[in-house]
Amino acid sequence: MTIGIKALSTYIPAGRQSVETILEDNGCTHKDIKLFRRIHKLRQVPIVEEGQKLEETLSKSLEDIIQLYPNHKIKLVLYTHTIIPQVPYNYELMYRLLKEFNLHNIDYYGISHANCASFFIGLKTAVDFLRKSTAESEVLIISGDQTNFMSESRYLTKSSIIGDSSAAMIISNRPKEKEILSTHVMADTRFFYGIYALKEEVDQFNKSYSNNLNRLIDQTITKANIDLNNIDWILPHNVNATTWRNFSRERGFDPKKIMTDLIEEIGHTYCTDAQINLNYGLKNGKIKPGHLCLLIGVGVGSFFGASVVRI
Repeated sequence: MTIGIKALSTYIPAGRQSVETILEDNGCTHKDIKLFRRIHKLRQVPIVEEGQKLEETLSKSLEDIIQLYPNHKIKLVLYTHTIIPQVPYNYELMYRLLKEFNLHNIDYYGISHANCASFFIGLKTAVDFLRKSTAESEVLIISGDQTNFMSESRYLTKSSIIGDSSAAMIISNRPKEKEILSTHVMADTRFFYGIYALKEEVDQFNKSYSNNLNRLIDQTITKANIDLNNIDWILPHNVNATTWRNFSRERGFDPKKIMTDLIEEIGHTYCTDAQINLNYGLKNGKIKPGHLCLLIGVGVGSFFGASVVRI
């Protein structure tokens, strides 16, 4: 059975917060700012307008594809996110969001335990669900986070700055294009403390990061029965440019085939980076029909996810 991406929409707020503001709010030094700007190539991140609710942020991307496909066959909705939604107790966030689009009677679930790699668990769940369906069916994956009043959530120690965004994707078992060839997720449970890890554990995580990333990529492309040199585009998580310079050098992979265009403009956006990079590449004509794309996401904790998609 062929399963693929039927529709994709992303939302990036117009507002921006500078790397200087975020790092200074988190007690960082001028030396840290220089590292982020000159080495990591991180300049700013998108932020929502003051007073904008989370369901509004999520609806920005969702409304586009529902308008395009009013006669959808969505049988399952998955909300993949990184942080606990900033909403009041018993708020019924997803009900409020889905009711606006008459989707509230469809089964819906949240996935967040893999942090910024949660989208890939959602994608794997969607593929598994659709493989068991004989009739034409679709799964809607909604992704997105915002941190209106938590400046500490915009800073990943020594690694990245994080902004607000959302993405919506329809996965179908009757796709006309964008076939999903493989999806793989893995975890290194030594680092389960995540953002609460001690400095020694963070150092050890950083040392093992490259090996884990390479293992993720190799296992994902093996499941797709292709080699790394078959990949036309890597659509990465936008944590920083340093990661991908190192990867390119270690693996001999052409850096021009890694979609790092948006790192300076929007930085890291929780679990929507790969979707945003895919949409950016498609809209700008960089990604063309027949291209093989490797989508990647990494979450603290430490979780890794990837998928190979043939456009």
